[in-house]
Amino acid sequence: MEKTRRRFSRIPLNFPARLIVDKTEVYDIRELANLSIGGCLVPLDEEVAKGAPCTISIRLAGGLGNTTININGKAVRHDKDFVAIQFTKIRPEDLYHLQNLIRYNAPDPDRIEEEINNNPGLY
Repeated sequence: MEKTRRRFSRIPLNFPARLIVDKTEVYDIRELANLSIGGCLVPLDEEVAKGAPCTISIRLAGGLGNTTININGKAVRHDKDFVAIQFTKIRPEDLYHLQNLIRYNAPDPDRIEEEINNNPGLY
C-alpha cells in the first residue's frame, strides 16, 4: 500500500464558502468538496492559474451569531471541476475556528487532534 504524503486528513464539508482569486474574481461556492488544516478542494469549473493568490471564506451559522473563517492561500492545482487551494496564512482566531470545524466534522477526531499537535503551522 502506498503511503500518503499528506500531513492533514481531508474531510467532506457541507458548508458554503466564498473564493476570491487574485483579489478580483469572486465565486460563491455551495459547499466545499473537502477541507483540511492545510488546504481545501473547491468545486469550480472556472480556470484558475497555478500559484494564483486566493482567499477562502467559510461561513459558519448558528451559535452566538454568524462566524466566517478567512484563510489566505494559493491555487496549487486545477482539474476540470475542482481547484485545490493550499493555505498559506491565517489569523490565530480563524485557525482556532478552522481546527474546531474539522475536529467536529471528522470521522476520527482523535486523529485530527494528533495531526494538529504534530504539525504546528499550516504546512
